[in-house]
Amino acid sequence: YASKDIEFWLYTRSGPSDGLKMSSLDTAMLKGRKTIVLTHGFLCSRKNNLMPELKDAYLKRYDANVIIIDWSAYSKDYYANVHCNVPRIAQTFAEFLCKADSEQNIDIEDVHVVGHSMGGQMAGFIGKQTQAQCSKVLGRISGLDPAGPLYFLKPRSRRLTNTDAKEVMVIHTNKGVLGYDGNCG
Repeated sequence: YASKDIEFWLYTRSGPSDGLKMSSLDTAMLKGRKTIVLTHGFLCSRKNNLMPELKDAYLKRYDANVIIIDWSAYSKDYYANVHCNVPRIAQTFAEFLCKADSEQNIDIEDVHVVGHSMGGQMAGFIGKQTQAQCSKVLGRISGLDPAGPLYFLKPRSRRLTNTDAKEVMVIHTNKGVLGYDGNCG
């Protein structure tokens, strides 16, 4: 795993439609707007699996920062390998959020993380990591059909739970098959 392979793409109403690739030094660009974070699932990237549609819907409704975490360098590996990398990817993004919060460019408690499938589980790990790294609780997590395989029997510390943010909302559409079948929001 190499954190340099994880990309953060910023979208705003006034920015370029294809987004702006951010580095961990770019947190000043986030100042003054609500921040919504999107993370895709297994076998996907920022350019597919609902990400463009979700990004466009949020920008239509809110003058916000929408950040898509593109971890496609790892999402297309064997499922078990992807599963093992999710906490590391979440840690990388949590470091970015904590830096932005410490520089007063965002308030983590106002950040909304939306994750689909494996990204739903990653959202939980981002929440756990912001609490561990900078003692801040994410404002909201929306888990869209959080992944189930390899998470079904995990303890709460190793999957999305209702304590990963102030508010955790989960939508189940494939419960018990590919989606997590327990209460996690």
